[in-house]
Formats: sequence, C-alpha cells, structure tokens
Amino acid sequence: HHNRGSTVFNGQGNTISHLTIDGGGPGNIGLFGYISPGGVGRNLHRRDAQRTGGSDVGGIAGCNWGGTLAACSFHGTVKATGAYAGGIAGVNTGGIYGCYSIATSVAAGSDAYGIAGENSTPSSGCHWLTGGEVQPTEAAYNNSYYGSTTDYCNPFTNADGITQANINLMNDAITGYYPGYTMIWKAGTGTDGWPGLVDK
Repeated sequence: HHNRGSTVFNGQGNTISHLTIDGGGPGNIGLFGYISPGGVGRNLHRRDAQRTGGSDVGGIAGCNWGGTLAACSFHGTVKATGAYAGGIAGVNTGGIYGCYSIATSVAAGSDAYGIAGENSTPSSGCHWLTGGEVQPTEAAYNNSYYGSTTDYCNPFTNADGITQANINLMNDAITGYYPGYTMIWKAGTGTDGWPGLVDK
C-alpha cells in the first residue's frame, strides 16, 4: 500500500473483498498508496474494506498525484487520524472519472469527503453516499471533495440508490476519458444490487 505507480492496473471488473489496510502513522494509504503522473487504476471494485492511516487515506488510492482513476467503486470504511480521507482518493490532483463510493464512515481530523479528501482538479461523473462523511471536529459534509468544481457529480441516499440517470453520467464520463473503453456500469449487476461493470 506504499507503492508508487505510474503503470496501468486494469481490474477487469473484478472485486477485492475483506481487505484491511492499517497504515498506522504514515500517509498515502490505499489499495494504491501513490499513483504517479501517467498511472491508471480502472475497472475495479473494493468491497467490505477498511483503510486506516495518518493522512491521505483513500478507498482506492491514498494519493492520486496526476494519475487517473476510472470506473472504480468502494464499499467500506476510510479513516485518517490526520487530514484528507476520501471514499476514492485521499488526495487527488489527477482525474477521477465515473467512480462511486459507498463509504459507511469517511473520518478524518479534517477534510473528509465522499470522493476525495482534497481535490485540486475536477472529477467527472462520480457519485457518493451522502451522510457517510464524518469529521469528529466539524459538522458532517455532504460534498464530494474539497476545492475546484465537479462535472456531473451527485450524492445519493440509501433509499434512492444510484439512479439510471447517474449511471448514464458515470458511463459518459468513462467513455469521454477513453472512447475505446470496453466496460461500462450496469444497474443491479454488482454486489447487493449496486451497479457493476459489464462488457460494453
């Protein structure tokens, strides 16, 4: 989880379940600790996962520094004892396209959000479970991330789930990033009825 990657990781729509990462004091904690410019993580589900670290803690990437995360989902818990916790990335300066987060608790000393704890570049077509963000020293946020602007990103509730309209926005974001994408989101094909990735 402390890896620094600038390669392409294609999860091919598979799910990694019940993986706990406890980074203790260090930062950059996630399935990918640090994604460098040019690095890509795509087509990947994380289910029943726990992420814990000092700062920059994310469900998929601790720090996405100029890389790309596309068509990823996270179900689980993210906790940073310091700053920047996000359901997809702790810190993002790259691109996040067509991802969704069901984070039951995104907690940090400061800046905990549904998609990225700190974000300096726009996310596109991303969705997060509202009310899942918890900050012990501040009121709960219903925002996807800190800073910049989002493009077609929306919160959802357990009652409403992710609508077909939002699934369409996720798929538009994915194919906009990479027109030759071979996988798209489809309603009801993932775990517990959530959207899953299928061949286009």
